[in-house]
Amino acid sequence: MSVPGHCSAFIAFHEGVQMRAHTTEFERLLEAMPDGMAGVDPAGVIRFVNRQMESMFGYERGDMVGLPIETLVPESLREVHSGHREGYNDAPLQRPMEET
Repeated sequence: MSVPGHCSAFIAFHEGVQMRAHTTEFERLLEAMPDGMAGVDPAGVIRFVNRQMESMFGYERGDMVGLPIETLVPESLREVHSGHREGYNDAPLQRPMEET
């Protein structure tokens, strides 16, 4: 479910998956998405974002890439989110994002 002003999807990469964020087709697909999308590596580092993420968070794309994803999570939830992310890395299965 998408909530206005909130990111509804993240793309996580785990070991064994090559990220091809610079292919034209992939970039066009990301930019066409109506929701904010971010690609995050196993360490939780943002590797790419679409323009909707820029709009939602008020950061330029280049300022977000390289930051820990927890930077975009409310401070009170960062530690919990880090644990959820690590759990996903251990068992990378589709699961819903919790609503607050």
